[in-house]
Amino acid sequence: LAGLSLYKINNQQLTKIKQIKEGAGISTALKLQNDYIYSTYGSGIFNLAKNVPVRIREEAAYSIIEKLQPITNGYAALTYEDGFHLLDRLLQPVKTITIKNGLLSNEVYDVHEYKDTTWVSTAKGVSVFVKTEFIKNILFENKLVKDKCIYSFHSNDGHYWVVTNKKLYECTNDKLFAVSSYSITSNATENVKTALFDATTNTLIAGAEEAITLYNMVNVKRDTSVTAPTLQFTKLNSEENDLGNNFTLPYNFNSIHFTIIPGISNPFLQPNILYKLEGYNDAFQLLKDSTTFAFEKLRPGKYTLVAKAINADEYQSKEVILAQFEISKPYWQELWFLALSTIALVGCSILLYNYFQRKKQLQKDNANKLALSLSKDRERMSKDLHDHLGTSLVTMIAQTDNIENKLINNDVSAALDKIKDLSNQSRESMNVLRETIWAVQENSHTLDEFVIRIRTFLQRVMGANEHDWKLETVGTINKKLSAEQTLQLFRMIQEATQNIIKHAKATEAIYKIEGDNNSLKITVSDNGVGFDSNINYANNGLKNLAARIKDINGTITINSEKQKGTTILFQILI
Repeated sequence: LAGLSLYKINNQQLTKIKQIKEGAGISTALKLQNDYIYSTYGSGIFNLAKNVPVRIREEAAYSIIEKLQPITNGYAALTYEDGFHLLDRLLQPVKTITIKNGLLSNEVYDVHEYKDTTWVSTAKGVSVFVKTEFIKNILFENKLVKDKCIYSFHSNDGHYWVVTNKKLYECTNDKLFAVSSYSITSNATENVKTALFDATTNTLIAGAEEAITLYNMVNVKRDTSVTAPTLQFTKLNSEENDLGNNFTLPYNFNSIHFTIIPGISNPFLQPNILYKLEGYNDAFQLLKDSTTFAFEKLRPGKYTLVAKAINADEYQSKEVILAQFEISKPYWQELWFLALSTIALVGCSILLYNYFQRKKQLQKDNANKLALSLSKDRERMSKDLHDHLGTSLVTMIAQTDNIENKLINNDVSAALDKIKDLSNQSRESMNVLRETIWAVQENSHTLDEFVIRIRTFLQRVMGANEHDWKLETVGTINKKLSAEQTLQLFRMIQEATQNIIKHAKATEAIYKIEGDNNSLKITVSDNGVGFDSNINYANNGLKNLAARIKDINGTITINSEKQKGTTILFQILI
């Protein structure tokens, strides 16, 4: 890599006679009579005539030469990126051969001539040419091999051999087969760096990283002996069983294992075992790192386990049947079960038909009930709007007429007072309308939503009349209030509140809402003048309360004494 040194040999002593520095590094040096030529890794090809280097090839295409090799009528300049260049005897370019010309790879390691053919060893295999015309490519039989072909030769008997960085290969029918029974390295991790064939002794010399190996090619042959595997024992559901090689398994088995004897002819070379389970997978698969085939939860049916061995030199044994077995059908796939299932299916179909007919009638009945319920809801809403908004509107009309009379009589002050009353009445009517819409626009309301509406109402009404009041909530309910329950309870609280404001002469009112999973209780109490609750009063307000609670299947209890206030309890089931 630093240059070229020339030595003279005299009485087994080396004497340096010339040192030529070459920064690009020397890849090959060849002696030509009294001169030398050498190739470099980056400066081209030089002729060393009379110890003076003269650059012969300095074009960019010839600057990096991995190996300069003499061939018939010239030289081959090999590269690892650009194929190889053919040069004549004067080192003039003849042709450059690359993958465009049929070369397997531009990474070229060796050129070997045999009769009228040229065999080029590359990183992916061997390419064969006649002169410069491509003939064929020779590839590894094992497609998974990643070796690089670094040298090739024809032995004295005409056989073609290839040396890779790992193994020796024999070419048969234009395929490369590994001769694994002959190791050309001292260990599996070592790489072959170079090789040479001596035709006079029919000997291969392989130079690796740690040793040089010599083989007389007369003795090098691929191992043709390979024995088919045999079945040793089986395991059903992880328990060893003597099932033989023809048996039946139940459908609900978990796993079955077949352990084999590989049939090793060479104890140092473990053969590869290929197997297939016909009925499950018809393609051969490689058994890796084991002597056991394992199958789990196969479907019912018939299966045949076939295997063969392949030795290290890729010779195959005959295919052998290790076992034939059948997995029985589950009972639900048997004929008697299918017949019973068909009868049961017909019976279920009849039952389902009757069920859906009843369901259809029930849906019709429910639709009629819903229509009746909607009719009652419309009637209830009409009544509610009539009782509240109707009364308010009548009052507003009367107030309008009253204002008009006041203005005609120039009683402006009294008219303004009436206008204020009209404004308040209008706002209250709007609030009543909003509350009605809120109660009926949803199918149901939570207790929290109901309490918020009650609190808003009390703040507006009780605050405007300067009454002290308090709202307490105890417990909770998981179910929601229906729209009808919400509206009726809200109106009953409104009715009770109006009685407190207008009739009770109370200074304080307490509202308590108690909930649990099954019922809701609402208590309204005041400290007003009260009345004798044992007397059946014809008061419209009390009558309305009783009617409303009845509509939602609830109860009302009124306790009152004169000068001791009044307590009203509403209770409904949720």
